[in-house]
Amino acid sequence: MTDSYPSDDEALMRCWQETTIGKGEPSEFVRLTIAHLERFDRQIRWRNATEYCAGLTLAAWAFYKALHGSVSAWAMVIGVLFMMGYLHHSHRSRQGVDPAMPASSYRSAMLARLDDQIRLLRRVKYWYLLPLFAPACLMIVERWWGHPGRILAGLGLMGTAFAAITWANENFGVRKLTDTRAGFGAFDGNDR
Repeated sequence: MTDSYPSDDEALMRCWQETTIGKGEPSEFVRLTIAHLERFDRQIRWRNATEYCAGLTLAAWAFYKALHGSVSAWAMVIGVLFMMGYLHHSHRSRQGVDPAMPASSYRSAMLARLDDQIRLLRRVKYWYLLPLFAPACLMIVERWWGHPGRILAGLGLMGTAFAAITWANENFGVRKLTDTRAGFGAFDGNDR
């Protein structure tokens, strides 16, 4: 038999429910919320770092190809730079967390972070995939010009891969974040 430990979300919910209005800020609630915020921020930083590393690698490869005469590679360099710039821009206005803030401010900060990520994933096909998809299609056509079967197969494979990435982000990623947000929204009926 294994012991069942409550998740951080369950502990946070229990702490919030045990707190009555009018009492001082519960230190356990604040501690759990800060831990949740820090963990979420760390996950986003790691995800962004991975995206930047992959983007820089792709941009370097495309730049090398562009220097050797590939016109579509220039489009890929521009697409990657746009994608990385959009990702950076979307996280630069994030609300900071001050240990002296009241508990409700921590909750608001977490909800704002979740809303930002939900919005980012819902738009992934526009800011992430489209700037990479168009140059990738151009590269396929440029590479196999004169071989229509290969071009069609490459475009079909590329389209399928990008559609799967879009579907996964918009369905699984958004659903997970929406469920997490609903848990935080359950702490107070007024979550918007």
